[in-house]
Amino acid sequence: MIEDISKHYDLTPHHIMRIGEYEGFRERSTLYIIIPIQQMDQKELQELILLSEYMGRKRQFHVATFVKNKKNKYLSKVQDRTIALLQVPYTEESRYSNVSTNLARFHKVGARYPYEVTSLNRLGYWKIFWEKRLDQLEQVWRQVIAKGPVGSFEVLFVDVFPYYMGLTENAIQYVVDTELDIAPTDVDVGTVCHQRFTRDILNITYNLPVDWVFDHCSRDLAEWIRHETIHNDQVNKDIQSFLIEYNQQNPLSPFGWRLLYARVLFPLTFFTNVENGLMAPEESRGAYEDNLRRLIENSDKHEYFLAYFYENMLVPRKQWKIPSIQWLTK
Repeated sequence: MIEDISKHYDLTPHHIMRIGEYEGFRERSTLYIIIPIQQMDQKELQELILLSEYMGRKRQFHVATFVKNKKNKYLSKVQDRTIALLQVPYTEESRYSNVSTNLARFHKVGARYPYEVTSLNRLGYWKIFWEKRLDQLEQVWRQVIAKGPVGSFEVLFVDVFPYYMGLTENAIQYVVDTELDIAPTDVDVGTVCHQRFTRDILNITYNLPVDWVFDHCSRDLAEWIRHETIHNDQVNKDIQSFLIEYNQQNPLSPFGWRLLYARVLFPLTFFTNVENGLMAPEESRGAYEDNLRRLIENSDKHEYFLAYFYENMLVPRKQWKIPSIQWLTK
C-alpha cells in the first residue's frame, strides 16, 4: 500500500495504520485517510468534494477534504480497488466538547451551502424510501411463509414482521400528514447530515464527507436518539438535555419536530438487523436473532418512549396541534 500511495500521490508514507474502520497514515501535521469507493457516480462525488471544501473552511468541524492524485483526479486505482484519499489536520483531541451544540452549528453552516444538491439530496424522500424498503421486506416475508421458515431466526421474523410493518406504516403516514397539515419554515431547509449519526462520529478527530447526505437536520437528531435508546439507560434525561442544548443554537420548528418524531418512529434498527440476518448463512444468524429478540423484549419500553416523546422532550404538543399515535397512548 505504501508503494501504491507514493505511485499515485506526491506523498511518501512511512507506515500504514488503522484509523477507525479505514487505513491511513500521518505525514507531518496531516492525517491522511484511505477510503475505498465502491459505488459512487461522478455527480455524487463532485457534490461531496464541493461540500467538503465548503464545510472544511470552518476548521472547528475538522472536515476531511479530498486530495488530488498526480493525474489531477480524485479517485485512484489501487490493488484492484478504487480509493479516494482524504486529508485533515492531525490532532489527538476530540473535535467537540459539546456534541449537541456543535452539531447545531454544523447544521447551521451546512444550511447556508450556496449550491444545489441533487445526487446527495434526501430531503422530502423519506416516505418513498420507507415504502420501498417495506415493500421489499414484505415480499421476502411472504416468500418465507410460502416456502416455510428455515431455522429459528426466520420463524421469529415471520412472527414479528406484522408488528414492525405497522410501525413503519405509522411512520410513513406521520410524514404524509405532516406535509399536508403544516408548511415548513425557513429553518426547514436541507443541510449537511450523516448517513447514520451517533455520538461516536463527533468524538473522533475528523468528519468524513463520504458519510454525508443532504437532508433535514432532524435526520441526525433522530439517529442520535435511536442510538441512545439502545445503548443508554438514562435515555429520557440525556435526550432531553441534548435536544434543549441543540435547540438553543438551531431551534426546530413544529414541522421539524414532527419529522423528527416520524424518523424515530420508523423501526430502522429492525430493518437493518433483519435484512442483514436474512442475507447471512443460516449458521451465522445467531447474533441477528439475539438482536431481534432484544428489540422485541424492549418493545414495551420503546412504545412508552414513543407515546410520551413530546411531553418528555418539553415540546408544547397541544399548543402546536401536533398529533399523537393513538394506539401508543392507550
